[in-house]
Amino acid sequence: MIRSYFIIAARNFRKNITFSLINLLGLSIAFALFILLSLYIFSELSTDNHIKNIGNIYCLYEKNDTHIFTAGTFADYVSGRYPEVKQVCRSFIWDGTFFLEDGHFIHFNNFGYVDSNYFKMFDSKVILGNLENALDGNNGMVLTESSAKALFNDKNPIGETVSLEGEYDFVVNAVIPDLPENSSHRVQCYVSIQSLLTLSNALLTNSGNWSVTTFVEIKENSNILTLEEKLSKDLLEEFKRNTNWGLLAYADIYFNTSISGPDEIRRGNKQFIMLFIGIALFILVIACINYINLTTARAGSRAREVGIRKVVGAYKQILIKQFLIESVMLIFISLIMGFLLAELSIGEFNRLAETNLQVKAFYAFPFNIFFIVGAVLLGVVSGIYPAFVLTSFKTVEVIKGRIAKSSEGIFARKVLMVFQFILSLTMIVGSIVIYRQINYVKQVNLGFDKENVIRMKTKDEVSENAQAFKDELLTIPGVEKISFCYGMPGDVGSGMYDVVDGQEIDMRHLQCDHEFVDLFGLQVVSGRNFSGEDGADIGTTYMINEAAVKKFGWENPYEIKIWGFKLIGIVKDFNFQSMHQEVGPLFITYFSNMSQILIRISGANKTEVLDKIEKAWIKMYPEDPFNFEFVDQVIDQQYKAEERLGKVVSYFSVFALVIAFMGLLGMTSFMILQRRREIGIRKVHGGDVSQIVNMLSFEFVKWVIFAFIISVPISYYLMKTWLDKNFTSQVELEWWIFAISGFLVIIISLLTVSIQAYRAAMMNPVDSLRYE
Repeated sequence: MIRSYFIIAARNFRKNITFSLINLLGLSIAFALFILLSLYIFSELSTDNHIKNIGNIYCLYEKNDTHIFTAGTFADYVSGRYPEVKQVCRSFIWDGTFFLEDGHFIHFNNFGYVDSNYFKMFDSKVILGNLENALDGNNGMVLTESSAKALFNDKNPIGETVSLEGEYDFVVNAVIPDLPENSSHRVQCYVSIQSLLTLSNALLTNSGNWSVTTFVEIKENSNILTLEEKLSKDLLEEFKRNTNWGLLAYADIYFNTSISGPDEIRRGNKQFIMLFIGIALFILVIACINYINLTTARAGSRAREVGIRKVVGAYKQILIKQFLIESVMLIFISLIMGFLLAELSIGEFNRLAETNLQVKAFYAFPFNIFFIVGAVLLGVVSGIYPAFVLTSFKTVEVIKGRIAKSSEGIFARKVLMVFQFILSLTMIVGSIVIYRQINYVKQVNLGFDKENVIRMKTKDEVSENAQAFKDELLTIPGVEKISFCYGMPGDVGSGMYDVVDGQEIDMRHLQCDHEFVDLFGLQVVSGRNFSGEDGADIGTTYMINEAAVKKFGWENPYEIKIWGFKLIGIVKDFNFQSMHQEVGPLFITYFSNMSQILIRISGANKTEVLDKIEKAWIKMYPEDPFNFEFVDQVIDQQYKAEERLGKVVSYFSVFALVIAFMGLLGMTSFMILQRRREIGIRKVHGGDVSQIVNMLSFEFVKWVIFAFIISVPISYYLMKTWLDKNFTSQVELEWWIFAISGFLVIIISLLTVSIQAYRAAMMNPVDSLRYE
């Protein structure tokens, strides 16, 4: 019996090859897109799942200011004090260049200073060496497999000495596998945090310096709320800072965009995931609607088959089973083709989404079972309505050739078609809005001039031969201004804290010299800039922005002394953070130990100017690699996630539209085929080609116009919500955005329908009348 079902299904496929191919191709494309998006969604949702005890690991975080920065002294205070706490570990992520004795070096963008028990909390396999005591002492080092390869090639690195910036030596004690792609902490190596006692003592010993992340592992079945209350009270009493401390689950950090933390920690966006889930389901729904529409539209052509099978004794249940098997078989074939298309497209998708995903991840258990069961369920759901339609005809009427067309069935197909185009139009509007918003944040006036400025980092100090380097650079034609700093717009990672007259002061902290204001074109709205004449402002004065005055409500800010420093100027607000956030208060100081160099160059002959800067660098710092980055690129990097989102949505909206138009093509082809006799009669009675084309075209296009009208408020609401949640400054949702998407879809629909209508209208009426 089952064999006969498959034979009949295959024959039916061949008999209606055009409509079968439209269904097959549409479903295959939809499955391929669904698989690609599902790979990305699963990768994001399983971030950090490789950590075995992740459910028991928490971060100390400050609830009032919503950040996970702590002082290095907190860990020692918490450790061993509370019975609920199993262990405590600190982490500080930084970048630096590591040298070997033979002069070979590698720059690591992210390496972690961590406590010796780090790998007891964050368990890892070991490839070489002993991980148990690898970070004991003050010079232990653990490399990942790729970083070991980059530094030592195939040489065994265990016991080898690696120098950080040529100033501090570490000994490699272990090599571990690379962290998974979907790790929030994507570091290239680990070193003992005790080394900071030599490199930057204040990070670990100054309770007012909040730059370290403190992880706390809690024992099973502990009461988190009770522990939070004790921590908040005790930390306040011990460190004399009015804060509200809590415990943030490590698993919640990745998607919690309201919590600020080290920029080096990779962050996700739950809204993007929900959007991608919606897109994946929308595309699958659009393809299934095509299948339902075309199958029910063709019900009349299979009515005689159903009638004859009923006459010879086939029960309704058997016929329903037949049509459901046909549906499931088509879904399975489409799923196989979808996986093939996904394999062919995964390289382009990885480039687009900046990922490293593999389709074969879904071949293993339990994903293979999920797709098999899902295909069966989808086949049943998609086939159940057409099956009941096909088996509902009265046997006598079918045999006599009289089949009444159901107005309810026709209306249902049109409703489904409208729903398809509402989804497609909404995705097109989304693509346009996201693209415009990203362009807007890249081009909007941020309050400073970000163009043609490069940043370099040096271990030198301004008071030493870095000044000689500055003098050397200023002799190069095309070098316009130079400033020494620690932090810049788009990368202000430090914070400050003080208590003035009982008021707690908490701001982002930027360190820069007197050239910084002019280099970026900042406006001093009150007071003056730092002076570079006699160094009197170094370590004695500060500036703030307008947002600081507003937040703290100072009527006369020049009377406020912070850190014992005197206020000398107020700068106009500028976006020193991304436009995802409001401009916050900023504390600006001038110190003598700033290790970053900003150079403004002319827009002409950039390559030649950079070559000369490199030669000057090699002359001054022959042992240090020449690395630089453009400031505008650093700032644009803040919107990389949205940029990727825009590309993915635009690509997938095009495919969704293609699938919808394939359904429209199939529907119009079949409907015109059904009305060939009517077209012939109209031509015989004097109807011209244009009238017939207009009649047939309007029959379908009016529903696309209706879909456009419904889609406008839906897409407006969705995109306005997205903009409000993600950007403080945003583009207007202008009328032409919706008009363009509607015009585009209506024109393509009109062309799709009109071409087929024209071909039908041009046929010889004699052939049309003979058709039935």
